[in-house]
Amino acid sequence: MYNKLPKNLENLYINISLYYKQESGFVLGKLNDNINYIDSFCAKKITRKIDIYNLVFIIEEIRYSTNYLLSSEAIVFNKLIEDSLAKIEAIKNYDDLYESLKILKIQLSKYKIILGNDFSKKLNDLENKSPKEIISDLKSRIPLNKTLQLKNEDILIDLYIKAFKHPESQQLIQKYKDFFSELKSFTKTQQNVSKLIPLNKNPILSLLRLAYFIKNGANISKPISSTDSLLLKAFLSYEQDLLNLELLNNYLNLTTSDIYLKDLFNENNDFIKELKDTIDFGIFSSSQYFSDFKISNIFFPENNIAQNDKLNNLDELISRTHELPNLLLDIDTLYKKLNTQNEIYHNCFIEIENESNIEKLLKNSPAKILSDIANKYFSLLLDIATSINIALAKKDFKLLEPFIRFEDIFRNICQEVSVNSSLNSNNTLRYYISSINKTTPQINQNHSTLLRKEDNLVEELSNNIISDDIYKMELFLAKANSFQTYKKIATKERQSNKEKLDIEKSLKTIDKDINNNKIESANTTAKRLTNYLLKNAYYNVPKLISIRNLPPSSNKVFSVMQNISNDNAVIRNLIDKQDLYWST
Repeated sequence: MYNKLPKNLENLYINISLYYKQESGFVLGKLNDNINYIDSFCAKKITRKIDIYNLVFIIEEIRYSTNYLLSSEAIVFNKLIEDSLAKIEAIKNYDDLYESLKILKIQLSKYKIILGNDFSKKLNDLENKSPKEIISDLKSRIPLNKTLQLKNEDILIDLYIKAFKHPESQQLIQKYKDFFSELKSFTKTQQNVSKLIPLNKNPILSLLRLAYFIKNGANISKPISSTDSLLLKAFLSYEQDLLNLELLNNYLNLTTSDIYLKDLFNENNDFIKELKDTIDFGIFSSSQYFSDFKISNIFFPENNIAQNDKLNNLDELISRTHELPNLLLDIDTLYKKLNTQNEIYHNCFIEIENESNIEKLLKNSPAKILSDIANKYFSLLLDIATSINIALAKKDFKLLEPFIRFEDIFRNICQEVSVNSSLNSNNTLRYYISSINKTTPQINQNHSTLLRKEDNLVEELSNNIISDDIYKMELFLAKANSFQTYKKIATKERQSNKEKLDIEKSLKTIDKDINNNKIESANTTAKRLTNYLLKNAYYNVPKLISIRNLPPSSNKVFSVMQNISNDNAVIRNLIDKQDLYWST
């Protein structure tokens, strides 16, 4: 066997040592990082919820990087480390936790040495053994199908996997309901760090384990390394050893398969729909009491790209107002967030976007949430502008009442956000948020009614029929004293902020201080300027364009009007007013 290898296979074999060195460096580097993290946990102690989240990430990293079973010694220490991790997750007080972490560090250090020796042996074998001997040895280490078993042990991961295997199960749906009920109860009551252990009884941490699982795939024992698999696959294909090739592929598919709920939910049946609704509602209800990270981004990471920008209906945008109370941060907290590096537990999540801290802050700011709502609302009004102006002319306030109520509540929310930016909780704001979310069904219903009226107007005007409603609207707009152009409405100066800062002057002061080597003074001025700009951007509530500030007609009605003879003064006046509204 292998008297003469094909050139590509020969090149792979000659260069495979580089792959072994790269894999070894990566895994040993991870182990070294985890040892250092354990040192920091024991030195600084755990004082924040985030410390617990970071610890869970480290535990998962250790599980995945100590699953190399390349020798009998590695197998022994892998079992010791697994037992230590299980003990750590069951510990109920922090003193015992620190002691167990110290023991874990010793075990990791020894495992790291063993794994380094295992990879060194592989490199040595490449120099001293024939390809036949090496491939024969690796074949004997390919896991059999019956031995392939996930090492991820968590109730939520178990439910997630079962969603793919047995989605049409009422028992599964009930277990999801039970999990989210427990999560909601836990997040409402257990906020003190002392209540967050034992780790294996904390449902928040199950979310992090699931996020890590989705990002990194299944955790199974590795009797062969990734480089071994690469080498084996090439030689098995060359030999046409289909049996071993199938076993190897089964092993590789289990460790690398992508499993996203979105693919499952694309299927159309009642059970799947009920499961999706259960998970969606569980995420929504739990998120009302928890904002440390976005639960929806764990279950649906593939939907995470610019998620806020992809929301395309008013209901979804308005539902985001529930986030506002948790976003009312004082300027010191905002500045700290601006200059804070991500905690290590963020590595649990699939990174969809590479955003700066300022981009993340402003994307999830009160200003962004409220501006998105205001822009979408204006867009909806433009589609029914003719019918709204006719309703105003006829004083049909029953039809307009949901819009008027929405606008009043929205302004109240903006007022609360702008004056209570230093409060973490605001009952008045929560009341307004609850109220505005109740307006959407009636707005949707009346919007549909007004859209039908627009269609009727288009049909009439297309047949050169100018109804009494058009005449009434034109007369109403002609008498209206409040008509303004869009440009004037959009750029109208907002109520002045009490806090004013001359930006140009501040920049000159910073430059002058730097030139005079007054670094501390320059830093102070720079921080004050940053705080000013940050606060204005974060809390810059929008001006809502109301039903009384619309153009005379919707675009589709206006398009038909333009085809009507200029001899009709009413139509001509409305066209002129429409042009004036959008003039620059």
